[in-house]
Amino acid sequence: MADGNPLPGVPLIDSPFFDEQLARLNPDAEVKRIATNLREKGFAVLDFPDPEFSRRAEEIKSRYAPSREHFAEWRAGSRPPSMAPTA
Repeated sequence: MADGNPLPGVPLIDSPFFDEQLARLNPDAEVKRIATNLREKGFAVLDFPDPEFSRRAEEIKSRYAPSREHFAEWRAGSRPPSMAPTA
């Protein structure tokens, strides 16, 4: 229990010691809100700190999205589904 976690391997949000551990860690208000939402609601909404996030996401989606040709082949049953780019 070197780090003070009485249940190593159990995520803090799933721990029965959540409140005590969160108080001990003393996170800032935003981290506390996110952790509490994850525990109570199962999700948390947060602002991602990357101003380029939307552009990066679109770049990744376009890079790995199947082409119309591959999608048509998949629908016809002649190609297994794949999100990997082809060379």
